[in-house]
Amino acid sequence: MTASLCGALAACSHGSSSDDETSSSAAQASSSSSSAKPASSAEATQPPATQSDNAAGDEQSGGAKLGADIPTVPDSNETPSSGPKPINGKPGSEQDVESIKDALGHYGDTSGTVRHYYESTKAYTCKDRIAAHPEVFSDENINSLPNESIDKMGLAGSIPKFNNISNIKVDGDRATASVNTTFNGATSTGTMLFTKEDGQWKVCSD
Repeated sequence: MTASLCGALAACSHGSSSDDETSSSAAQASSSSSSAKPASSAEATQPPATQSDNAAGDEQSGGAKLGADIPTVPDSNETPSSGPKPINGKPGSEQDVESIKDALGHYGDTSGTVRHYYESTKAYTCKDRIAAHPEVFSDENINSLPNESIDKMGLAGSIPKFNNISNIKVDGDRATASVNTTFNGATSTGTMLFTKEDGQWKVCSD
């Protein structure tokens, strides 16, 4: 899954350079008028939005319910076509299932901007995967991404869409699940690994 993030990142970076050039031209064109017009007191005291502000806004918008749209389907004996070997654990409890679906919902949330997508994905990715891909998950990189909607930039097709989930098995702080995914126009079912960190299940698959 991280490979898809890297692919989307390349497209984002390409689109971002064009946006930056446009913004630079607009800034130059308006520089003289801006310097002649002092900011109002409200504007002067308004702090810029930060990544933590964006995350807080996501929580207020009901982010915890994002996984509710991912159906849980009956378990099957179908062998997943990709991913790690399913763990030999017990079926996930209702709470585990909802938390794992919530992680998937955030991990694949394409409803907002490109930057928000990467912030949301990072928040629901395990520490090992974040450490393995600093070029994707660094704050410097995420803050440099365009604050444009994913749909507007035409990137929705390059981000995995999770269709349903089944065969959730839990062994302590580790879990696996069969996840049916559509990516770049192709649909397949693979095993995804999850790790519980600080009480929250997070995606731990490449």
